[in-house]
Amino acid sequence: MKKIILWPTLMSVALLTGCAGKTMYVDRVVEVKIPVPCKMKEVKPAVKQENDAVTVADIVRERDELREAKKGCE
Repeated sequence: MKKIILWPTLMSVALLTGCAGKTMYVDRVVEVKIPVPCKMKEVKPAVKQENDAVTVADIVRERDELREAKKGCE
């Protein structure tokens, strides 16, 4: 009976000690770059219109506006 109780106790102690936080001292400045998401302007989405030519023109307009907005992020 003691073996059954002893084994889970040893495993829990081993897991808890392995996850303990460790202090680390650095003797120099370390630069860390954090990516920041770009904020693009809102673009009015294309919608289906009365005929295909107008719809395609609206899709082209949206594409061009998205490309321009993307250039501001690069």
